[in-house]
Amino acid sequence: MKSLASLVVYSLLCTPSLAGEGGHFEAPGEEDVENPTKPCVTNADGFGGTLTQDFVTIEYHYEMQYLKDGKDVTQIIESVEKDGADFLLASDLFNLDCANNARTLRRRLEAVGITANPDDELMEGIACSEIEMADDDTTECAVVSASFQVFYTGDNVNEDQLEKTFEDAATNGINAGSVKFTDPDIVQVVAVKAPSGANGNDGAEANGDSIQPAGEDPASQTPVIIGATVGALLILGAVGLYRRKKNAENDDTTFTPDQNKEPKAPPAQSA
Repeated sequence: MKSLASLVVYSLLCTPSLAGEGGHFEAPGEEDVENPTKPCVTNADGFGGTLTQDFVTIEYHYEMQYLKDGKDVTQIIESVEKDGADFLLASDLFNLDCANNARTLRRRLEAVGITANPDDELMEGIACSEIEMADDDTTECAVVSASFQVFYTGDNVNEDQLEKTFEDAATNGINAGSVKFTDPDIVQVVAVKAPSGANGNDGAEANGDSIQPAGEDPASQTPVIIGATVGALLILGAVGLYRRKKNAENDDTTFTPDQNKEPKAPPAQSA
């Protein structure tokens, strides 16, 4: 008499609905196996994707409110820039297979890698203008100059367009709350336009124009400039007249014979 266990095994192997021809299970094909993919995140150095020789550098600015008694602000900034790179790497801007990438149609973009470098820099001496701070003295606000690099492949790539695409993605992602900031000391982050004095120009024009005094209309300086120019021309004219007069005097005496000198006697003739 067959045991219950034997009957169960026999039923499983011989039931047509569960077994293939010959009473045996068919091994699934490769197309039937779903291989788990790794999430698109940057490594400890802030890099993710593929490294190429071609890259663009994207720059933007943000304000960050953080707990006053937490860790050092530079550590918080490092966390912010890595979170931002992870957000972009998992977006449809990259041609990557990611577990956290919910794309249904892969976009044909040239971007293949990203790095959180260069380091974001704290802009000391510039106050936040978009984040309203409470009076509880528990938080502080910092303005940060942010930058990251995107590596790409392909010929005839429009780098300006690539920079603009990623700048918009970074700033819009921050302001829409799509970027998930992992540091618990962060209260909020807001992407902002470049504050006055950013990019090392301290409010001056990059084309080398002179710096105008604050609050003074440049047009009001026109009479002063004209007066100085006329004065300089008058001085130059006077100097020219003086030099011509001296030259004229020299012309009257330079070639006049000295009347006090007797003429030299002609040489004696030989006998």
